[in-house]
Amino acid sequence: MSDQSPSSGRSPEVTLKLGLSIEESCQASGIGRTKIYEAIGSGKLIAKKAGRRTIILPKHLEAYLESLPAADFASGGAA
Repeated sequence: MSDQSPSSGRSPEVTLKLGLSIEESCQASGIGRTKIYEAIGSGKLIAKKAGRRTIILPKHLEAYLESLPAADFASGGAA
């Protein structure tokens, strides 16, 4: 038996997103809009354009996150 009734008017959610908006990229990564745009501007994060929309592929967001330096809390610096 399905949780979705035909009369609910809702379609099932798509769980696989091939492209993320800036906001979705922020939510997925925990990084703010300004840092996302800075990374795009510096070429560290690849973004695509579809008309006026900026799209980030999950693999590019993941590659960017992997490229970030490891945190070094041992030296007393939180940066």
